[in-house]
Amino acid sequence: MSRTDRSAQNVRRLREAFRQEYTTNPDLYYEEDYQKLETDDWYVKRFFLARNRNETEALRMIVETMKWRKEIKIREFRDYHFPIEFYKIGALFIYECDRNGFLTVYIRVKMHRKIPELDDHSRKFLIHVLNKADIMTGGNGIGVVFDVTGAGYRNLDWDYLKFLINSGSNYFPVGVKYILVVNVPWAFNAVRRAALSFLPASLFGLIKFANGDEIFNFIDKASAPDYLGGTCKRNYRAIPPGSRPVSQVVTEFGYSTEDIDRILPEFADALEEASKALETGDYINPSSDFWDSLEEESDIKDEIRESGTKDSAIKCIIVNPSKSLMFRYDYCDRAYEATLVISNPLESPVAFKIQSTNPSKYTVSPSLGIILPKRTITATIKFNQDSGSAIKKDKFLILGLPIERTWLTVEDFYALWVQHKDDIYSHKLLPFSEADHCYDETKNVDDYGDNNTIRRKLMHNGGTIINGDSRSNMDEHDQQISRLTERINMLDYSAKMMESLR
Repeated sequence: MSRTDRSAQNVRRLREAFRQEYTTNPDLYYEEDYQKLETDDWYVKRFFLARNRNETEALRMIVETMKWRKEIKIREFRDYHFPIEFYKIGALFIYECDRNGFLTVYIRVKMHRKIPELDDHSRKFLIHVLNKADIMTGGNGIGVVFDVTGAGYRNLDWDYLKFLINSGSNYFPVGVKYILVVNVPWAFNAVRRAALSFLPASLFGLIKFANGDEIFNFIDKASAPDYLGGTCKRNYRAIPPGSRPVSQVVTEFGYSTEDIDRILPEFADALEEASKALETGDYINPSSDFWDSLEEESDIKDEIRESGTKDSAIKCIIVNPSKSLMFRYDYCDRAYEATLVISNPLESPVAFKIQSTNPSKYTVSPSLGIILPKRTITATIKFNQDSGSAIKKDKFLILGLPIERTWLTVEDFYALWVQHKDDIYSHKLLPFSEADHCYDETKNVDDYGDNNTIRRKLMHNGGTIINGDSRSNMDEHDQQISRLTERINMLDYSAKMMESLR
């Protein structure tokens, strides 16, 4: 930093003061955050500026922010930790830069869903997106577009709004350059006044309003999303590799099937709108380096390669099939799927996890959980790529661990696998698709029984293989759909005839 910079001495004193705090209480902070404060002058200066050059208040803000970051585990958040639905509905996303070069973050109120079971996850997603944008810009500022287009009272969430304002102003110092509120309906004028009442006085000057094409005074049309009249083709609904459905996420939090059935319809209209837009729009997905890398993949590969059940581990799960896992083509979902049955033979609960060498290629439901004594669960594994030929390159590892309780928090669940690693029972499976020529007909006789004979007859037909080289998946799919359509039409006609005879 230049000697002429009037904040240089303030930055030095703030750094020294926090160094003493960190030395006294290192467990309260991330070491990486401490190192950033030690080496990044601008990062320290941001806190100083946010508290109007008051060193005492700036130090308090640094301490509170660094503690908060460790408490919520912000450095452990990854793009793929959040549900597919969060991304697909496009309620919160990072987008192109505005006319002044500031990266933009859009909050689309119409797509926001207030769901108590997902409240904590929704807030963490907001924090993750703000933090990601802050890192991408080097802390040099972002613009927040608060889009109220088409929103109704069902979308309003005062607690979420307060959380946004509190987080942005307290934990990302001088990071938000403006908040552009777009297309506020006249009926929301009272809402506008209430929203402004949440803001600290220091942020009043950051609020700007725009209706219709006025947004292009701030953001070039070529950099704005299409639903606001922009022409940018970057996909703001893109889904990061490894992200899972919300049904899996809430299952990990201990919610039941009934809870999931209640939660999923909340996303239905937004997901339907997103699906239609993605079908008709010519979107460009972000480059692969935009997303967090799946660092777990290499770890899991090593674990599967080297893993073996320890002598101290008991056989706490029974896996069926026991050797090879067959993936069949589902013509409705247009995807390869396999079914796995895991049983608990013990008198105590068992925790389980299903892992693969390529988790980004598969959707597993459920991928982990607890099996009650003498009970069984069925897991569905979907292959998320077009060609089934790549399936046989992967491996699956089913892990089981006896536990004492039938319910655990997420933190306790993950901690168990570290604390009791010598008690983990592991079971390996090799996947293959039903169209593989290399399928060994002698495999899995004890797993599939006589059904194997039927499956082989279905697979082999006059030298061709369903889903194989000689016949197209799409042709077969169209033939089946045609037969189904004819059957439905016949049933519909019969129903009308019966009605006319009454």
